[in-house]
Amino acid sequence: MSKLVHYPHQFSNVVYRNCFWLGAFNSEECDRICQYYDAQNLSQGTTGTGNELDIKYRQSNVYLDNHNENSAWIYQRLFDIIDDANHKFFQYELIGFDFFQYTTYNMSQYYNYHIDTVFNNYEINRDSNLCRKLSLSILLNDPGEFDGGEFEICIGDPNEPESHKLNKGDAIFFPSYMLHRVKGITRGIRKSLVVWVLGPKWK
Repeated sequence: MSKLVHYPHQFSNVVYRNCFWLGAFNSEECDRICQYYDAQNLSQGTTGTGNELDIKYRQSNVYLDNHNENSAWIYQRLFDIIDDANHKFFQYELIGFDFFQYTTYNMSQYYNYHIDTVFNNYEINRDSNLCRKLSLSILLNDPGEFDGGEFEICIGDPNEPESHKLNKGDAIFFPSYMLHRVKGITRGIRKSLVVWVLGPKWK
């Protein structure tokens, strides 16, 4: 017996393609985060799960941080805002995240269109039922410190994306399967915190 119903549009509701969380971190907290991670050994950002270097798609500097005594307060803040934002806007079934990524974009660096959900990759543990479902990016420095670096989400025509330039400490949330990019920096440095939240596969 089919589980499908007739006229499902009668039960449909709003689906958000993104949402904003203003002041996820205050200015002093952003400075504290940047000061700590700028002193770490950042490496060239890679693409895909095979850690491939492909400058056609991405040029940025990253540091992946796991939970430790220095980052525990950041994790707790992220847990709180992710839980609140998901409850208010997405209602996804989420489990949590393993780490977050501190990212800097220097002059002429960028990240071309990509998605965060990993599709059709056999290196992933196929026994796991988890996948990236919700992504967020938090701007950590003042937008007056750089030109370019707009965060853009493709909602149809990739030549006419939805463009956002966040304020310091603000976060943007979006489903991990959405095509998005960070445009090239033409002056200064852009600093951000990126998180991918996992949950059971879509069903």
